[in-house]
Amino acid sequence: MEMQGGIEYGIIISNTYFQEDLKDKFDYILIDFDFLKKILKELEEYPDKEEIEELILLNHKNKRMDLIENIKRSKKEKIYKLGLLGILLFLFSSYTSFPLYYKISGLILVFIGIILGINRLVVFLQTNKDSYSK
Repeated sequence: MEMQGGIEYGIIISNTYFQEDLKDKFDYILIDFDFLKKILKELEEYPDKEEIEELILLNHKNKRMDLIENIKRSKKEKIYKLGLLGILLFLFSSYTSFPLYYKISGLILVFIGIILGINRLVVFLQTNKDSYSK
């Protein structure tokens, strides 16, 4: 049987399952999840339950650590961006239709930036307290 596009022979690999009637309908080699599992088991590369659980936990731990590092790294940038955005909103507020709204928004952003900066400084000083006391 020929598919659209004139393809007569082929291999279709899927990580799902093919219906049995579909396997009989085409001359293609259909490799589904069951066939992949069978190949891996024959090669003794199929992981057991403990290995799978370990990989899932390791992957979760790595993603969590990456997220924590990303948050720590981007906090400094966020402080600068909030402060700069607040200053720009305050400066350009007189050129807008709602100057009071932009001034208040700008001041709020500057204060949030200052609060985050103070928080970052306090955390830095607490973590490095031992090196300063010596």
